[in-house]
Amino acid sequence: MSNTLTTTSKFNPWLIVLGCFGCAQILITCLCNTAGMYFAPVMAEFGWEQKQVALYTTIFSWVAAALQPLCGKIFQKVNARILMLVVDVIFIAGYLWSATFTHLWQWNTFGVIYGVTAGFFMYLANPIMVNRWFVKSKGMALAMISLIAGLLGFFWNPWVQNWINDYGWQGARLRSGIIVGAISIIFTILFIRNSPEDLGMKAYGADEAAKEAEKKETETVVLTGMTRAQAIRTPMFYLIAVVAFISCLTPSLNQQLSAYSSTVPIGAAAGAMALSILSIAGVIRGPVVGWCTDHLGALVTNCICCFLAAAGVFMIVIDGGVHVAVFYVGVTLFSLAFVPLTIGNPLMVSQVFGTKDYSNIYSIVTTIVLVSSGVAQYLYAAMRDATGSYEGVIILVGTLLCVQGVITPIIIAVDKKAKAKAAN
Repeated sequence: MSNTLTTTSKFNPWLIVLGCFGCAQILITCLCNTAGMYFAPVMAEFGWEQKQVALYTTIFSWVAAALQPLCGKIFQKVNARILMLVVDVIFIAGYLWSATFTHLWQWNTFGVIYGVTAGFFMYLANPIMVNRWFVKSKGMALAMISLIAGLLGFFWNPWVQNWINDYGWQGARLRSGIIVGAISIIFTILFIRNSPEDLGMKAYGADEAAKEAEKKETETVVLTGMTRAQAIRTPMFYLIAVVAFISCLTPSLNQQLSAYSSTVPIGAAAGAMALSILSIAGVIRGPVVGWCTDHLGALVTNCICCFLAAAGVFMIVIDGGVHVAVFYVGVTLFSLAFVPLTIGNPLMVSQVFGTKDYSNIYSIVTTIVLVSSGVAQYLYAAMRDATGSYEGVIILVGTLLCVQGVITPIIIAVDKKAKAKAAN
């Protein structure tokens, strides 16, 4: 890809995509997203209930949520490469230690370690680094990270399951931790740089943005942006907060699809295939959504994805699990529910509030997301227990996607009005 940074570029900004994948996304894709695969063998070995084994995931969510504002401030003050290396090492060490656990208190302690480190790498690292290194093509940069993660996730989960079958959950956890840890540390060292300014460079597309700003003075509002104190006094912030909360609730339906399919005519095999479809859809979705975001804006793209995902969810529940083709089409459309969480939220914050105090503003948004993460699975489990079926959960998710889609145009309108007022 062409580089329009400076006449003497020292570092290609697109390498940051690899760095973000290595220092953060690979930990999420390969270690965090496979947590549920260990529940059954751990419960079988120690005779624990699932809620006991899974408690550490709730602990991690709440700890990470509580630390988000602090993590955002640390990102502003500490060199990103050093910070992420330290976070990577601490998390990997904790993950390898978890292969030796025999008591519940150990899992819960790991939940605290998980939460402290996840506060940095789960939702903050990628958008903060992309925001520093890209003025244009931010959507494509985030989408490329998701694409690489989707490709890896498609192959990684079966490998982990085979390791569990062959070596037990302890052996699988050790192998996963060692392999992912080595890759994460190497990629962080090679491809993470704190900021273009540290290297005497400009962010990708900065020169073009400066020229456009000269032609249109109102653009300076977007380029400079607001402080956190200013942002939280605007109505846009609270609308985005609602969208952010919903954005983690809706994709969490993916963990219910396998269980749902086993209760309807299509059977459990269709549910297993649905998870692979989500990975494949993620690979295709990334570049397409990235292009749409860069050309239509984060808000418009979010709106479109929410309504398409809602259509997919309602398609699943209306069909009632009778036709496997309808189920797969619904799952494919539902995959768009991940867009607001992974791409939409960070770019909405940048689009609405600018880059001036991005880390601190976005850290509040991630706090809201993590609170939602701690609520989602318990809420869905409670609904399933109360009603005896998954239909209510699916309908709720579809409704929330519609609400999310309706709020987004309101944000667009309020944002335009605010920027027009500021320009005058």
